[in-house]
Amino acid sequence: RYQRSIAELAERHTASENSAGGAAGGASDEERKKWAKEALKHAGRTQKDSEASLARSTQIVEQTERLGQETAVVLKSQTEQMKSVYADLTSMESELRAANKLIIKFGRRVTTDRITACLLVCILLGIIGAIATGVLNPPSPPQPLPTPIPPPPPAS
Repeated sequence: RYQRSIAELAERHTASENSAGGAAGGASDEERKKWAKEALKHAGRTQKDSEASLARSTQIVEQTERLGQETAVVLKSQTEQMKSVYADLTSMESELRAANKLIIKFGRRVTTDRITACLLVCILLGIIGAIATGVLNPPSPPQPLPTPIPPPPPAS
């Protein structure tokens, strides 16, 4: 496209050089040639600048596309990790609930065992106390029973 524009400018320049008659505004042939050459140089510079800018823009777009694709891959990987972490977290929550129930159950058993142990110690102390009392205070010898009073004789 730019090549066509430059070619058209060159043709117009050649045509203006070959045309008969003076330039508008009284410009000489030398001035017109100089102006045409400057216009062609400017057009060439503009075309080169535009091509370079277009190449940089294309490169930036390609880099952006690559970065977008890499980001999409990383994002997908992180999404999968998040799903896995969420599943693990859900599993841990249910396991923690079950463990909490077991801890409460064990706590109750321990309390029951302690109460039972205290009662056994109390019974054991009672037995030891009874034995100690029996050993330290032996029973006194049996006292003779008072003789029974004989019944009154029958009245005759």
